[in-house]
Amino acid sequence: NCSWGGSAPSSLITEALENARSSGRSGRGCVIVAAAGNASGPVDFPGSLRGVLTASGTNEYDEFKTRNSRDGEHWWGSNYGPEVDIAAPAVHIHTTDISGSGGVSPGDYIDSFNGTSAATPIVAGAAALLLSADSDLTERDVRQLLTDSADKIETYTFSGGRNDRLGYGRLNVYRALQQIRRPDNQMTGVIRQAGVGQPKAGAFYLDRNGESSCLLRTHAPDASEPADELAEQDLATLSTFAGKPVRIHYTRLQETPYGLILWGVDVQTTPEDGRQKEDTIPPGEVRLENGGTRRPEQEGTIPPGEVRLGWTEQPPAPEPDEEEEIPPNEVHMGFIESA
Repeated sequence: NCSWGGSAPSSLITEALENARSSGRSGRGCVIVAAAGNASGPVDFPGSLRGVLTASGTNEYDEFKTRNSRDGEHWWGSNYGPEVDIAAPAVHIHTTDISGSGGVSPGDYIDSFNGTSAATPIVAGAAALLLSADSDLTERDVRQLLTDSADKIETYTFSGGRNDRLGYGRLNVYRALQQIRRPDNQMTGVIRQAGVGQPKAGAFYLDRNGESSCLLRTHAPDASEPADELAEQDLATLSTFAGKPVRIHYTRLQETPYGLILWGVDVQTTPEDGRQKEDTIPPGEVRLENGGTRRPEQEGTIPPGEVRLGWTEQPPAPEPDEEEEIPPNEVHMGFIESA
């Protein structure tokens, strides 16, 4: 939690934060949350660093905090810019205080903690809560979970899922926790492709037989990976399951205005995937590995010493003459073209 900033960029600080972000937690990475700043201007360092989860501030009216917002604290406003990833409450925050006379208030608590220094520990606490639920999450996973689940406040315009004031939206811890993969993170249905029959078919989705359909994504999104390449991977992987009943395990579920998206899906065909069941071979008959199957009229008892090959394109092998005897250790193959 970096509830500080505003100084000139420092290479030592930059290297230390990047080392923690990329190598901390035994290689899973530490989540670095930084305050955007409180000057109603550009984002402060270190919130301006790439890979840092930068938090701006909102008030109790779900407004972006400005000098003119309805909270009454007109002496400050949250910084903003393309570096902002998420917003969190930053006005009239109830929190603990230093005990006794050394604190801000006479008691042990205050109800006026403010600034993006207040928003940042709320986001950091949410990140810690996600890691307590699943310690195997990487730093990138946590950032993605928090931004994917953030609420898009209706009074603001979002372009490409974000804007420079609220980032990807105001923090929603409950939704973030819902998106963590658990054993029950699965759905069943039939995989279908949108736009079949049109000049260019689109993405694959899970048809859940009357329930809301879900768009499927096999990868966890990352801004460093080209979106068109990831879309091609989706099409190539999911096309092998098209039209089949499947069970989907997913890493996280994202609710959007257009429907549900399942990220990081793993697909398994179900027993009802339409494959034919193996039929029973009558005693004494042999199924060939070339795909030949028996004919109904071929069922029945095979005379001792004879092997039925089960060719579908051949009529039943003729019964041997009653007088004919099969010499010991010899097999009568029953080929109709044989003498």
